[in-house]
Amino acid sequence: MKKDENDLSQKILKMFKKVGMDHFFGDYFDGRFYVADLIAKKHVQMILDIGCGAGVLLNCANASIKIGIDTSFDSLKMAKILNSKMELIQADATNLPFRDDIFLDIIGMHLVPVVKTFQGDDWKKSIDEMKRISSKKCKIILT
Repeated sequence: MKKDENDLSQKILKMFKKVGMDHFFGDYFDGRFYVADLIAKKHVQMILDIGCGAGVLLNCANASIKIGIDTSFDSLKMAKILNSKMELIQADATNLPFRDDIFLDIIGMHLVPVVKTFQGDDWKKSIDEMKRISSKKCKIILT
């Protein structure tokens, strides 16, 4: 492992410790670490994290404007503690509060299984919503 990768892993672990390890529902080989590395390397103007939870992944993004959406108000409060400059909105992935064709960069880590678990087959609606708010050249990272 390179020094930069090790530093990022340590940074992420510190963030989870700050917001509480109960917000960490994966393991140390989780794909979010890879995505954190990807979004930290390239600067973007604005990024949306759908299902941002406590905002750890969003906080790693190299973006001028970081917007996080989650249904859990408690998780969003933790995200605000982690980084008070992030824009955080309590909303549902099946009804995103944005106009059409606005985002160039969107992440939704572990989004589909969570939406499917809590809302039946509404995961299809969340994908449609993501398509609606995405610009033609949008890059989406979805698991």
